[in-house]
Amino acid sequence: MRTKEWYKENRWRLAHGLPERKPGLAPYIGELQEQLAWMDKWFQYMRNRIIMGRFRYGPFSNKVKYDYISAIKKKIELYEKSGNLENLVDAANYCLLELKKPTREGVYFEAQDDSEHAKIIP
Repeated sequence: MRTKEWYKENRWRLAHGLPERKPGLAPYIGELQEQLAWMDKWFQYMRNRIIMGRFRYGPFSNKVKYDYISAIKKKIELYEKSGNLENLVDAANYCLLELKKPTREGVYFEAQDDSEHAKIIP
């Protein structure tokens, strides 16, 4: 009989066609940091674009309203057409700006474990 803990560890993996996680095989923090080192370059790209935006458009203002959601969709569309990763970096930055200054009423953050995840491409 499988335990509640087994289901907690494997529910998402099984739903996405991944093998079950063996007990006690949690990765070490150092190993995770090594595996995620590529993110440093990504965040540097994001910071660079934010800095350039500051030079181009001035300081972030609470008085000016922007449509970040439309900009995110447009940048994703441009990425899909061109393959230029700069568009993904810009979309990510617009997501951050939407987080900092939401453009709609009633926004909130509530951590959820839903079933909506990226699918594995065979």
